[in-house]
Amino acid sequence: MVIFFFLILALFLILNSYVLFRIISVFSQAPFVKTTIIIIYIALVILFIFRMVYGDRHSFIISKAISVISFSWLILFIYAFMIILFIDIIRLSNSIFSFFNPAFIDGDIYSTRKTVFSASLALLITIYIIGTINFYNLQVTRLSINLDRKLEAKVKVVFLSDLHLSSLIDHKYLEKIVNKINSENPDIVIFGGDIVDREIEPLLQYDAAGILRRIKSKWGVYAVSGNHEFYGGDRDEILKYLSSSGIIFLKDSLVNINNIFYIAGREDKTNPRRESIEKIIGNRDLSLPLILVDHQPYNMDEALSNGVDLKLSGHTHNGQFWPGNLIVKLIFENPYGYLVKDQMHTYVSSGAGIWGPLFRLGSKSEIVSIDINI
Repeated sequence: MVIFFFLILALFLILNSYVLFRIISVFSQAPFVKTTIIIIYIALVILFIFRMVYGDRHSFIISKAISVISFSWLILFIYAFMIILFIDIIRLSNSIFSFFNPAFIDGDIYSTRKTVFSASLALLITIYIIGTINFYNLQVTRLSINLDRKLEAKVKVVFLSDLHLSSLIDHKYLEKIVNKINSENPDIVIFGGDIVDREIEPLLQYDAAGILRRIKSKWGVYAVSGNHEFYGGDRDEILKYLSSSGIIFLKDSLVNINNIFYIAGREDKTNPRRESIEKIIGNRDLSLPLILVDHQPYNMDEALSNGVDLKLSGHTHNGQFWPGNLIVKLIFENPYGYLVKDQMHTYVSSGAGIWGPLFRLGSKSEIVSIDINI
């Protein structure tokens, strides 16, 4: 694990060195500007590493300021790297195949460098603005489904995952989420894990439990743990705090909802001691539909073979931002959205919140409202 961490850190620093080198090459004739950029860039790299190591273990205002700056820089770095790499590939290809006059993009010409830099910076800022607006555009995705095992009455399930509550996903955004949930008038609300990003401290400071307590649901609010409930803070303390809001955590357990259907909740895949689906569902009335909540959308075949009617997951964020949405398609059978496999219905949510930067491109922030028909 330690070796893996240092390999990732080394790769991170190498990529940053490449981006910094290409940026300062634009200002070879402006030494003061060049030095200023180097100092600021290195400071941002250090601040991001500091944020990743220490998380939200500061006062709320300081934690939020550090998070906003460091995660905003992360997005700018990622897309700056892609833009610069694209330009360098074009330059290299042109040197071999001579598509156009080298003066158009050749880094040896000072005025051309500035033109390319200005255009790239404008594109980078545009991408950042669009992605930020897209994140805050919290949407309700509505589904109407018919299970093979029929319900005695129509049921509205509101499902949401990956809030990642922190100093960034704060009380204002959480209130927006709760209002969206209540506007759907749900029979039952289900959280699919990663409610908390890492530490519990910022949640205590803005009374997240008090806000979550405002959720209105006929049959209650249920949740499972995600991988982030195992990171950073004390998991038992986090779950105890969230439970004080009325959320009922399903820890490898099964619950009968008003003798209409069952909900089974699995511990996250991060827990090596979690039980099998077969053991969790145990002896149940096979005439009633079964909803399985499992944070990470693996084990599709296992769920199917155990008679699950509806499987709900999150975790993928649908890649969060391009090209991540393309990558998750290579990893998961259902990386995002609604999929029917034989008689089993599945939905993988892209999440109501997000990890890290408040930014989405190629994905959306969503709450899922599911009408299960008679």
